[in-house]
Parts: sequence; structure tokens; C-alpha cells
Amino acid sequence: MKKEAIFTIVLLIILIALGLGAHYFTKPSATEINNSSSLECAKAGERSNSGPVSPPYQWQKQCCSGLVEISNCASYESNRSDADSQGCVYRVGCGNICSACGNNICESWENKCNCPSDCK
Repeated sequence: MKKEAIFTIVLLIILIALGLGAHYFTKPSATEINNSSSLECAKAGERSNSGPVSPPYQWQKQCCSGLVEISNCASYESNRSDADSQGCVYRVGCGNICSACGNNICESWENKCNCPSDCK
């Protein structure tokens, strides 16, 4: 009886060790990468580190893979006198935002001026 109990305990320890080893030595999934708080890239809707900003902030992030930078300064305001022929107003000093522009979904930070392919 004791041999069976010892064998079961040893077997459980080996299975647990294998499970933990697999967890620590495998590459993270894309979901785990996107949910990581220590990620060094800007996610969709976050500011990137390029583009003019006022005052001159230093954004420390590039857009994550698959995202593009779009203007955070472009907005659709056709009633304004400084709007272009498409109704877009372009301000300066607000930098860029990372976006999945081109995915046929008009996200809250996108508009017909900074992502016309998604927002009609």
C-alpha cells in the first residue's frame, strides 16, 4: 500500500513539474503579448512616439505590429470655415495614434479624415 502511495505522489510531482516547465518555456501567444502591461509598443487607440506634439512630449512607444499611425489632429467638422473640401480640419500639436486603420471597422479614435477607408 505504501509503494502505491509513493508512486502516486512521485507521478503527481512529475506531472506538475512538466506542466510548469511547459508554461515557463513556451512562447507567449499573441493575446498574452497584447495584454502585457510591460509591452514596449503602443496598442490600438494609444499615442505613438512620432508626430508633432505640443508641448514636446516624448512618447516612448512605437505602434505594435499590424497597427499604423494615424493623425490624432484630424477631425470631421464640415461646419468650420477652416475645413477642407472634404469637411476635415487638421490641427497641429496633438501627435499620432496607433490604429488598425483598414480593417473596415471605424474605431472611436478614427474618423473619415484620419481613416477614410474605415469611416465613410
